[in-house]
Amino acid sequence: LEEASTTDFTNFLSVFKQTNSFVDLDIFTNKKELDYLQIDKNKIQTIVSYHNYKDTPTERTLKTNVEKMKKYHPTILKIST
Repeated sequence: LEEASTTDFTNFLSVFKQTNSFVDLDIFTNKKELDYLQIDKNKIQTIVSYHNYKDTPTERTLKTNVEKMKKYHPTILKIST
């Protein structure tokens, strides 16, 4: 995250800290945000997602992506194909 966007993202996350809401972040398109949450150690409930609307990946690919997703210790894992 760039410095300006880090501030914006921190402000965005402050809403989630004050509620029981979840933030849904994609494993590939929101990697910087997921990495930031790991560093910042926010106590925010997260849904880590994987989206592929073109086709259903192989079982091996899905398992690999699930392992990547688990590294972020999400509250919920979500796969959408």
